[in-house]
Amino acid sequence: MILSGGTDKVVKVSDATTMQELNLITLDSSPRSVDYARYLLIGLRNGSVLECDVKKEIKETIAHSHHDGEVWGLCVIPSQNKYVTSGDDNKILMFDMQSKRCIQRGYVVRPSEGGEAKVADKTQAPRGGASTTSQQPPANQSRALAWCESL
Repeated sequence: MILSGGTDKVVKVSDATTMQELNLITLDSSPRSVDYARYLLIGLRNGSVLECDVKKEIKETIAHSHHDGEVWGLCVIPSQNKYVTSGDDNKILMFDMQSKRCIQRGYVVRPSEGGEAKVADKTQAPRGGASTTSQQPPANQSRALAWCESL
């Protein structure tokens, strides 16, 4: 299975051997990350996560998790029936797929004792950097996740 998205509000599901399009999933927001185990999970620009059954064309919003930035990192952990998300908002969140609840949270960079991490000054941003809707500095933003079962 091949999944592709982009700035359009669709995800195209294709057969990896024939390259034949199997399904086109229309979304309310632009996709930023995808992962597939039993169901397709899609992290969206608006900070929510969708669970899709690509064969039945059923989609359900299962989380509204990242409020200051998009869901860029998304990783399914099939053996534990969980998934993890990350984004530009300095959050790493783990969800239980059955209860559809956040069960653990962490940070890309731990907030200082004085409160939240320092907000980036957008006027001093370097040219050519990645686009973001977040107010967090680049060191607090996460764009990808991976899980290793053997550790």
